[in-house]
Amino acid sequence: LHAERLTGVEAGVRQLLLSDRLNLRMTFFWNDITDAIVNVTLNNMSTPILAEKENLDRTLSTGVNLDGEFRISSALQLAGGYQFAHAVVSGYAPNSLNPSLVGNWIPEVPHQQFTVQVRYVNPKIVTANLQGTFVGRQFDNDLNTLLLKKFFTVDLYLGRALGHGVEVFAAAENMFNTRYYSALTAVPSLPPVPSRGPPILARIGLRYQFPN
Repeated sequence: LHAERLTGVEAGVRQLLLSDRLNLRMTFFWNDITDAIVNVTLNNMSTPILAEKENLDRTLSTGVNLDGEFRISSALQLAGGYQFAHAVVSGYAPNSLNPSLVGNWIPEVPHQQFTVQVRYVNPKIVTANLQGTFVGRQFDNDLNTLLLKKFFTVDLYLGRALGHGVEVFAAAENMFNTRYYSALTAVPSLPPVPSRGPPILARIGLRYQFPN
């Protein structure tokens, strides 16, 4: 395998509005990678299916990041972000065992993702953070035959300062226990075998911050 080489360009703008209470940012990106290392399928009918890491001639990723924050008050803030990434194989010399991959999505790179977040910070009452994350559909292999569907999860964090650098907290990740596929394993002549993402994870604890 040869080392990957990246040529990239980014350009962005930032705008403050409403007496600096609204902060908006936009970033465009263009990333051209030569000798990109990707798992390439050699034989999708064998048991197990054969694949190896190869250097593709070129991959291209273009897109935009949008994010912003709105400060409703000194304690309450809304935030959100969106990313669109068109990441595809743009150059590949096919061999006798594999068709051309040009135009296929790069595995495990969704075209769309977004987050939305509400934060409330009042040390005398509570620190709360509620975040929703959307991940669009993506493929789990180079042939783009194993489709991972879109999903949405919600995380929650609550904390209360007890004084002297001590905070008690409770948190829940994937609090609605959304069941989604994180990977698919191809099996010849049978449906792919899915691997599920993590279920709800809840925890409570104490956090201590050392003084300066």
